[in-house]
Order: sequence, then structure tokens, then C-alpha cells
Amino acid sequence: MLSKKEESYFYRYCFNQLADIYSHISADIFVDFYFIKINHHRDSICSDEISIEGDGFGKDFGTEDRLRRKVYEYKAGVNKKGSFNVGMYILYYCDVIEKFVSEREGDNGFKWFISGNGLQYLKESYIFFVKLDKNIYKELQASSSEEGCDLQPTLIDKFNNEVRKELERVFRTDHTRTLVADLDWKMRSYQQLINKAGDSLLTDIQRDFNYSTRSFLFDNINEVAVRAYEGSQANGEIVISKPEAHGIEKLIEFKEPVEFEHTASVRKLLELTGEDTQLLSDATYIYGVGRFDTKNSTANSERIYVISFKQFFYWELYHRKKPIMGVKHGRVSFPQKKIDSCQIELDLKRIFHGIDDKDLSSLGLIIREMVQQRHGTLLVITSSAEEEAERLQKQSIPIQKVPLDQTLVQAISSIDGAVLIDPNANCHAIGVILDGVAQRGKGDSSRGARYNSAFRYYEHQSLDKEKQLYIVIVSEDGMIDTVPPITNRGC
Repeated sequence: MLSKKEESYFYRYCFNQLADIYSHISADIFVDFYFIKINHHRDSICSDEISIEGDGFGKDFGTEDRLRRKVYEYKAGVNKKGSFNVGMYILYYCDVIEKFVSEREGDNGFKWFISGNGLQYLKESYIFFVKLDKNIYKELQASSSEEGCDLQPTLIDKFNNEVRKELERVFRTDHTRTLVADLDWKMRSYQQLINKAGDSLLTDIQRDFNYSTRSFLFDNINEVAVRAYEGSQANGEIVISKPEAHGIEKLIEFKEPVEFEHTASVRKLLELTGEDTQLLSDATYIYGVGRFDTKNSTANSERIYVISFKQFFYWELYHRKKPIMGVKHGRVSFPQKKIDSCQIELDLKRIFHGIDDKDLSSLGLIIREMVQQRHGTLLVITSSAEEEAERLQKQSIPIQKVPLDQTLVQAISSIDGAVLIDPNANCHAIGVILDGVAQRGKGDSSRGARYNSAFRYYEHQSLDKEKQLYIVIVSEDGMIDTVPPITNRGC
């Protein structure tokens, strides 16, 4: 049995880890984490032997007595016997909590998920549950499927499931240890969890077409993406659907379909594709070459997926025309959203107090132009641009202050390094190598040097509360980030 000290440590640790993990998706999606402990002393539980503990629990679900009463009401309607085993009680607790949650979800703006059947031990059982912002969650769900054709589960659902399993794995592994003293007790990273979620999603897709098959689709696609053919990188698309799906026009049918696991052959066949032709697959075999008509309305209700190879070891998965996920160098990511000009304007107003509409419009134009560049770039907007240009002159190209326009943006963003401007859209330096101090637990090892150098610079500069700073990072793979992250407030 865990002591109060260990339970408190467990709660704080999980809360901090979950906050960090979900921050890679959105700064505002994670709201809270709770757990309930149910004490029991025999194989059978009676009402006086149940106690429920969990930080903040009563605030969201009411009193322990109310939940306990609901469990017994539920039990009475299902099983007329006086007592029954612990496992059945845990199931009933989970079920009652889910009913409580569903009753509240309509108006409280939160999405919950629960740790399945709970963790059962000799004298106690635990149920974990995580609270997310429902609007952000729904937005992530909606981004994965075409209107009129729901994709279930989505990548965010798969990710939540991996988080749930991770909570159970960590707690089950270390339940018998002294948690406070065990420095190796830790959860997997965001990147490990999102990769497992992406793999699981591809497995579901493959089994949707052929349940009996062994699924290595995620690994197979990665192998195709990393292979070159006569010196050229993988480029083209593979459509995954049932052969009889609407909107699929077969141009060539192979007498002997090629197994997806034969990645060298699949990579060779990819050379047959073009702007309006794709390889056709049922997720296990490549059976031909054809066209996919995305405008065919009768195909809207069908599950049709597109694997689009972009460049070396970089591919994206689409549900019809909607991006589901991207995979670069084996790292899964959520689809990159288009830049939200409205949200950026709100953030600029929040950070640069008193900025006028003219400067706001100029900064918006510069940011939009930066995003259009085909190469990575980095824009630093700071109230201390002049002083920073002077301080960093040995690791930049300082220039005479000049107002930026569209033509200048295209020119100065074509070289490595950051572009340093002030809130009035005047440029002070180009090709800037940003400094900052690396800190343990900060940054993201799954991202490139551009992102992490921007993050370190922001962390260092933000120590001075007087400085106003906003950074836009455009990666070579098209990902767009801001530091600090864009707030999710309604426009």
C-alpha cells in the first residue's frame, strides 16, 4: 500500500509529466489529472470499506458519498446479490464516473478519459483520469476526417490511449517500490507516445481492410520513404482503399499484386506515379496504378486514405483530402495547421502593449510572407531589437534600420540565421545566430536546431520582464511554431 507521501509524489509527478507531454500538442489542451484510490480488505467489498481519495476530486464530481451511493444504486440494478468481487466494483466505478462525465460534458467545456478498468492490488485499487480542453480536443478530432465521414479513432484518440496505458504501466511497474527514492521512475516522452499512437492508427487502418493480416504498415511506409531509386528520393502517392471504392479509377492492374512488405519493390513502383496518378493499395498489397477523384461525392462516406511521400524520410497520411499526421525521420506529428492570422494578431497585441493597427498590419504581412518561403526561416520580433543587434553584431549581419516590405522579406530570409525586427516592422539585423543557455528538461530533442535555439533565446531573454518578444519559426518541413505558443482564444 502506498503511503500518503508517495501518493502525493505520484500525483505531482504525473501532473507535471502530463502537462509537459500535452504542451507539445497545444499550450492549453491539458487541464488536470486526478486519481481515485479505493481501499478494500477482502475479495468482497461492502459499503463501509470503500474510501476515495484524489486531489480535486470533489470539485468536479461531488462528494465521495454521492459517488459511492451511485455505485451501489448501479450495482443494485445489475446484481441482486449482497456482495461481489473487487474487479466488478472497479468496473462499476469506472462506469459511474463516465456517466458523471457525460452528464457534465455538454456545458463545462472539458473532455475526460479514464484509465480503463483501473489497477487492482491486494488491498487497494486505483483509477486515473485526465481532464482536457474539449474545444481543442474536438478541433484535433475534426482535423482528421472529411465532413460526412468520421474517422474513428483519430490520432488524438490514439494518443490519449497511449497516455492512459503509460500511466498504468508506470504505476504498475513501480507500485511495490519506494517512489520518492526511485529516480528511474518516469513516463515515456511525448515523441515516444505519439509514435506509438501513429503506429497504432496505421494498424487499425490496415486491419480495417484485412483484419487477419499482421500489421507492419507504419514500418513499411517508413522504409519506402527512406529508400532512394537510382539516386532520386521517394516522391508520389499511394491510395489505400477497397478496390471497389467510389472515386478510384484503375489504369493498370498487376497480375501479381506486390506485398507492401516488399519495400524495395514498392519504392520502384512509386516511380510510376505522377501529379494525377497514384499507386493503388488495400493496405497489404499494391495492386495497380490509377487515379483518385477527390471530388467524387459518392466517396465521401468511404474510408479512403492517401500516403503522400514529400521528400527523403518525410511522408504524410491523409483521410481523403484531410491530413491526419506527418512523419519526418520516423517522428510522428499532428498535421501542421495553417497559420492563424487572427490568433497571431491577438498575441501581438497581448505582447506588444499599445501597438497600433498600422504596425500590426505590417507585422502580419511580414509573418505571412515568411511562412510562404520554401526553406526554413526564423523571425524575431523584439522591443529591444536595436540593442540586440548591437549585442549580437559578431554573430550576425547588422544593417541600418530599414522598414520591411514583401520584396525585402523574400531577400533577407533566404540566408541562414534569424531576422531581427522591432514592433514597428523595422529590420535591424539579418543572419543572426541566437544565443541562450541550454537547460535540463527544456526544449524538444525531436525538433531541429532552429526551433531549439529560438526556444533557448526566448527563455534567456524573458528573464528580463521589461522585454517584449515574439518569435516565429518556419521549419524546412513546413512546420510553423511561435514562441510563446499561439494562445487558443476565440477571434
